[in-house]
Amino acid sequence: AWYERLAELAREQVGCIAGDAAGLADLVERKRAVMGELERLAAAAPGLREEWESIRGSLSRGEAEPVEAELESTAKVLEAVMKSEEEARRLAEAARGAVSEEMKAAAEGKRAAAAYGRAAESKPRFVDRSE
Repeated sequence: AWYERLAELAREQVGCIAGDAAGLADLVERKRAVMGELERLAAAAPGLREEWESIRGSLSRGEAEPVEAELESTAKVLEAVMKSEEEARRLAEAARGAVSEEMKAAAEGKRAAAAYGRAAESKPRFVDRSE
């Protein structure tokens, strides 16, 4: 269930980066909480990875089949998480690039305006209409 939550958050993350930047901070916190829970669970079962082959070998065929199916399902969920994470990274890079280009264009526009004296022209001028 934790991996499914992580996959859901990863999909949401892509949507936030693509358009709902306001929800991104909340999503990151929820994702951090899920990752913390997964880390806690991993810490609660030290040595399980090292012992897994022995445990798997001790299971009967009937016991092993549902375990293998669950492991395969979890692997697919993790693959989906990785794909969503990669998509989120790609979108974030594209967004950063676009912002960077906009900032460069704005800076170049200001430099050009200053070089050609247009900056002074764009300031409001006082016109004496008292006469």
